[in-house]
Amino acid sequence: MTTEPPGRELRPPDQVHSARNSSSNKPHMGASPESSATSSKLRRTEAIHVAISEAKLDWARKIMSLEQSGQI
Repeated sequence: MTTEPPGRELRPPDQVHSARNSSSNKPHMGASPESSATSSKLRRTEAIHVAISEAKLDWARKIMSLEQSGQI
């Protein structure tokens, strides 16, 4: 059985996590153009991945539908 050292306040895990990361969640003021460009590139890359995934899903649905209807 583990015990906490005396004088240390116990908090639920979600509060410990939020207290630890409270400063890291604040938006950065005056972001550099490079970080802005990187952020834009990441958003574009994510959009491409989503579009590819949706196309693959549509293809799989079409194949399954053709199989269920006995066309393949």
